[in-house]
Amino acid sequence: MRFKVLVILVLLFLISNHAIANNSAPKGGFFNVDSLKKSVFLEPVGETRFSFLFWDVYQSQLQTSSGQYPVDIEKESIFYEIQYLIDITQENLLESTVEQWQHLGISANVYQKYITELSAIWPDISEGDTLALFVQADHSRFYFNGEYIGKIVEPAFAVDFLAIWLSEKTSEPELRRELLGEVNDE
Repeated sequence: MRFKVLVILVLLFLISNHAIANNSAPKGGFFNVDSLKKSVFLEPVGETRFSFLFWDVYQSQLQTSSGQYPVDIEKESIFYEIQYLIDITQENLLESTVEQWQHLGISANVYQKYITELSAIWPDISEGDTLALFVQADHSRFYFNGEYIGKIVEPAFAVDFLAIWLSEKTSEPELRRELLGEVNDE
């Protein structure tokens, strides 16, 4: 009996250390979106809803520390949150991301390293889940349903990732206009 308890305790210790090592505290200590929003001033820029045929896929909102976009990423913060209105597997989410980067002309050499990191961070998505990106300096931190799930420390990542929605070459120019506050979708 003691051996079983000891084995369970060792396993729990190893699991918790593995989780801590792979999900280390984000700079600034923002383990969840609530603490982040209490500590960092963010103003809405715009919001949108993406639909495909007759399915609503997600709604999203862009916020920055100035309420404007584009921003100087070294000086300002960006918060982009997506609430999913359908289930989507991690694999499909990654595939869609690659398709958008290909559409934008981002090199496979560039996005392959991102995909490796994202596959370790992103979960499967269920209807109602949120996935958020908080960018501050050279850190891109992801939150799932408000809780911190991982980061990518690569200055170019945030620009490349947000380009999916915010680049002038986006595949969805109407969504871009809405996220930038240029169109009121009511």
